[in-house]
Amino acid sequence: MVIQEECAPAFSNNTIHVASLSKSITRVYYGYFTNNTIDNDYHLYYYIFKIYTVVVNTMTMNTINDNPGLLLLREKIRHGKEPDNPALLPLWLSLEEEHQQHLSTMYLLAQHFENQFYLLLETVVDELVPCHWRRTCLDFIYKPLSSLQRISHDQQSKNHVAKLLRELAVSSRYVERSLIQ
Repeated sequence: MVIQEECAPAFSNNTIHVASLSKSITRVYYGYFTNNTIDNDYHLYYYIFKIYTVVVNTMTMNTINDNPGLLLLREKIRHGKEPDNPALLPLWLSLEEEHQQHLSTMYLLAQHFENQFYLLLETVVDELVPCHWRRTCLDFIYKPLSSLQRISHDQQSKNHVAKLLRELAVSSRYVERSLIQ
């Protein structure tokens, strides 16, 4: 995504570098708007929203990445580095819950739960991870999904949750035999 590539360097350590962001938005503006892609106000608002989303997401991701304990837990879970320690999952989910209180918009909250879901799903389908750890992750995958279901208030978000449930069903069916071992 051009906007994200252009705007992301404007942030570091939760500080907005205004000059860098201004240059990035100017490059995005001339890159997008001079190609006659703006033919009505809807397109203009759409691109402004995309830039705003990148700004908010980049600031949030910097906050997430500032917590090394959370990053370490994610890595341990994803790669099954401590497969005989199922207490990692509730610990990770509780730390994620503490972090989610800092998210400012419903979009960021939904993105947060979706990231949790995909971390667990990637672990479940990774056949290099020990089988019992993958089953444990499958047991916990309902938590981010139920959280997404709880905050879904419009038809589009409900459809998205249904899509994630289908993805889980297809993926788990695909690796079903390797989970039985």
